[in-house]
Amino acid sequence: MDNKQLDTIFAQEEDNIDKIYLHADGHWWIAYQVSSYLLQLYLWPDIKPLLKVTKKYGQAVRVGFPDKSLAKVLSQADEKHFRHLASQDNQLITITVPKINPEAYARWKAEFLSSLERIERRMHPSYGQLPLYHQVN
Repeated sequence: MDNKQLDTIFAQEEDNIDKIYLHADGHWWIAYQVSSYLLQLYLWPDIKPLLKVTKKYGQAVRVGFPDKSLAKVLSQADEKHFRHLASQDNQLITITVPKINPEAYARWKAEFLSSLERIERRMHPSYGQLPLYHQVN
């Protein structure tokens, strides 16, 4: 995805409390930030979030799944009576879900980032003990 697309995505996610935005990316569907939390919360509890680091937005959480799993996601949405709409170009699917408290997402993201740090510490015992940069005089 290019920077303009990411700007649009992150603008959508900024105040999101009740929409799962699924973005087509080749043969994959990607949900970012709050959308990734809502997808895991309401439709796919076993989906594993991933970390995407960008210069502009820093640490972002995302989940993704292949085209072949889209029918399963939309079927789950139908079973729960969640409305979903596709954009005219079929590059975005929006699923409306019950509203959440933004603090719930913030806790989920913090827990996810903390779990990544714990994994990193186990894999690399010197994690956090080495300087991230060396100052040269």
